[in-house]
Amino acid sequence: MMKDTKNKLLQTAVRLFACRGTEGVSTRELAGQAGVNLCAISYHFGSKQKLYEAVIDQVIETVNQNLPTENIETDGKDSPREGVKNVIERYFDFLCGDKISDAQARLVINEIISPSSAYDKIYQHILEPAHKQISKLAAQELGVDENSPSVLILTHTLFGQAVMFRTHKEALLRRMKIRQYTPELVKEIKKHIKENCDAILEQARRNL
Repeated sequence: MMKDTKNKLLQTAVRLFACRGTEGVSTRELAGQAGVNLCAISYHFGSKQKLYEAVIDQVIETVNQNLPTENIETDGKDSPREGVKNVIERYFDFLCGDKISDAQARLVINEIISPSSAYDKIYQHILEPAHKQISKLAAQELGVDENSPSVLILTHTLFGQAVMFRTHKEALLRRMKIRQYTPELVKEIKKHIKENCDAILEQARRNL
């Protein structure tokens, strides 16, 4: 029963926090919409902020379960360039697929746009591992230092493609007059992402 109460609070919190942030949601509303006693928040989590941190921990767990943050860059058979494309494609599939809920994805995006005290966790467990994987592979492809400013900016440009198709999903759907990403559209997006990776890396090589 207590576990049930805790889960209800977490499910309600991720939805409300994703829409309005922690400041826009009161503990009374959280408890009311979860259908639990107001004191349940302090009993299970200590405070509204701690509840938010627990929600972020759930998001990180979802990422770790569905998108391992280690050893996803390449199996050793592909070139570094193909490895870059593989990493970005997997993050695109995760962010734009059904492995992460809309509310969870929105929370991550909210933290990217307007970092809170929970951003450190998002950065450490989600963003930094992806960034390091891509920068390592891009550096191998170009034969340069993976920690150089130019490679880090290049990595941000490459990785931004996966994030963009999540953050600007609604705009694209409206322009195309459809309600959701279709398998055909996802295939077309991936084709463009891979072509962009090739073009970006080729230009970076010419700039050396």
